[in-house]
Amino acid sequence: MFTAADAREAGFAQELRAEVEAECGKLGRVEKATVFPQHPDGVVVVKFRRPGGAAACVERMHGRYFGGQRIQCAFWDGKTDFKAEAAAATAHAAEGG
Repeated sequence: MFTAADAREAGFAQELRAEVEAECGKLGRVEKATVFPQHPDGVVVVKFRRPGGAAACVERMHGRYFGGQRIQCAFWDGKTDFKAEAAAATAHAAEGG
């Protein structure tokens, strides 16, 4: 949903979170939106109060463009740890990888 260059801008994650909450809030009650600024795939996770809001989000948002980036929107698989993936990518980059 965003690039590494975007994520380096001051206040980026907070601003993006607010934008995502506002846009997704049109589809259902958003309990939480989390931006993973260090994730190499530009991940944002949105948790809805009810499954219907999540389904509407996947249907409406998947394939749309945001800031020149095509959004891939799907239900969470229950296993993927985006925080750990972001930390691993950051560690790899710090090692010169």
